[in-house]
Amino acid sequence: MSIQAESRFLACGHSAIHYLVFGCGKQVLFAFHGFGENADTFEVLEPSLGQRFTVYAIDFPFHGKTQWDANEPLNRKMFIAWFDRLLKANNIEKFSVLGYSMGARLAMSILMAFPDRVRSIFLLAADGIKTHPVFNIAMYPAWGRFLFKKVMSNPRLFFAVLRLLFKLHIVSKFLFNFTQNHMDTPEKRQRIFFTWNTLKEFIPDVQVLKKILTDEAIPTYLFFGRYDEVTPPKTAVKFSKNLPDCYLQIIPHGHRLIAPFMNAYLEKALSL
Repeated sequence: MSIQAESRFLACGHSAIHYLVFGCGKQVLFAFHGFGENADTFEVLEPSLGQRFTVYAIDFPFHGKTQWDANEPLNRKMFIAWFDRLLKANNIEKFSVLGYSMGARLAMSILMAFPDRVRSIFLLAADGIKTHPVFNIAMYPAWGRFLFKKVMSNPRLFFAVLRLLFKLHIVSKFLFNFTQNHMDTPEKRQRIFFTWNTLKEFIPDVQVLKKILTDEAIPTYLFFGRYDEVTPPKTAVKFSKNLPDCYLQIIPHGHRLIAPFMNAYLEKALSL
């Protein structure tokens, strides 16, 4: 790190969202992390982003240092109002956004709320362009929400079924390990329950999003892993069609893209 990251908080309802500020660039970039990660994971991208941008990396509720009231829901309107206050508190007019995995939903929501203020958007292994079928089942039909809530409170049957599906090669090793790691304690199950219930508020209208990107001529940078089982690269290929200013890079990795190797890909894209 060439510049020490600064830790800050900004109230949101009865809670307080934490964010880190690092880098010394003249432009501003807001970065939103993936599930189970936090703001400081973006510090590994400082070599490629820190000279061009001052980065504001946000901790999602129940992640990182954000102090969140478990009884306080977070909806899209509330989040956009909080983000607007964040802009005013830091005297920011124009900015770029970067979203990784679930964080892409927040980045796209911000772009749709502030279309004339976004300079560029970076979507890495982006969730939300197309929603995973498991998420759709767990969140939208009433029976799916009921089952999901039961699993969160008593996951033993779920893990038994998951192990069976893994042995039958229906569930991949990556998804098996990911699920095991993020549902093995009551605290983690509370986090995933809150997060998924929140993210259903942040489903972008892809056609409206693409129209904004086109009408506002917003540069779009897409990075997807060739071996990604969560957000397959074919999603990015389809999304990129007919976008006038879109850079698409399919890289030889899986879903985890916030890592030192990403600096080379970002530097290349930003140099064009």
